[in-house]
Amino acid sequence: KVATACTNGLGILYNPYFFLQGKLTRGNIEFVIMHEVVHMFLGHPRRFPVLRRAYYQVYDERFGGKAAEAGGPDYENQRDCALNQLMQEAGDYVVNLLLVEYFEDYKAHEGRPGEDLGLPVMPDDALLDDRFSGMALETVFDILFQEQKSKPNSSGGDGDPEDGDDSQEDGD
Repeated sequence: KVATACTNGLGILYNPYFFLQGKLTRGNIEFVIMHEVVHMFLGHPRRFPVLRRAYYQVYDERFGGKAAEAGGPDYENQRDCALNQLMQEAGDYVVNLLLVEYFEDYKAHEGRPGEDLGLPVMPDDALLDDRFSGMALETVFDILFQEQKSKPNSSGGDGDPEDGDDSQEDGD
C-alpha cells in the first residue's frame, strides 16, 4: 500500500523494497527518514483533514460541475484523492526546502560548503522549489491549488486520507 515512505502522524510507514532496491544512497535514506519525522514535527498529518475540508467547496465550484451537485461516493473519493495529492506535494515542498536550507547553512557555517560532511542528501527526484521558502503548508497548498489549470490528477500516491502524508520520494 505504501510505495515509498509516509507518516500518519503516529509513526513512519514504509515499503522495505523502496529502501532495498539500491537506488538510494545512505544519505538519501537518512534524508527520507528525516523528511517523515519533520512532517510529524510540523503536524502535517493533523492539518491535512482540516485543510481538505476547507477546500471542498472551492474544489466543487472549480472542478465539480454537475458531478459535485450529484455528490456521491465516487465523486467525493475523487475529490479527496485529488486534494490529498496536492496536500502531499505542498507538504513535501515545505519539508524538503526546510531540510535542504538547514543542511546548506550548516555546511556554510562549517566553512566547507563543497565538502561531503556525511550529511543526509535529498534524493534527486524529490520535490523542491525555492519560491516556497519560509511558507507554511497551507500557503503552499493554496498556491498549488490556484495553479491548477484543470482537474488535479488524482492518480498519484495512494490518496488514502488515513495515511496522512505519502511522501512519494520516488517521483512524487
